[in-house]
Amino acid sequence: MQAVPANIESVVQSVQDAARAIHTNLGPHMTEMVYESCLCQELTERKLSVVRLKSLPFFYKDVRLDDVNLRSLMFVQDSVLLEVSNFESGSIDQILADMAYCHKTVGLVVNLSRAEFSDVVRRYNSSDVIEPAQVRH
Repeated sequence: MQAVPANIESVVQSVQDAARAIHTNLGPHMTEMVYESCLCQELTERKLSVVRLKSLPFFYKDVRLDDVNLRSLMFVQDSVLLEVSNFESGSIDQILADMAYCHKTVGLVVNLSRAEFSDVVRRYNSSDVIEPAQVRH
């Protein structure tokens, strides 16, 4: 397994710190939209660039399918893929698929509806990803 560069580790730590601040201030009973907006605000205050709901084109047999767009909730510093979800099911497969498609080393699923902060941020590395047969963008 390759070591993750220090700048990416720093972004991951900033996301964890931001999530902790939100969890402390709001608790576990808000909607995904509220948590996502607060997380963007916290990360922006930490001087990190955040792109929300970035659409990615989808290719099949070298043809771009315009009626299909893959969406990842956030890219932080264009290096970490971030999904805010109040549900466990589907999030793991989705973040792994998005990581493979976007060629990102680290993906985080943030579930701020959890009562215990230790369960809030789930991290996935590129070693967890099964590469699709043909990935491009």
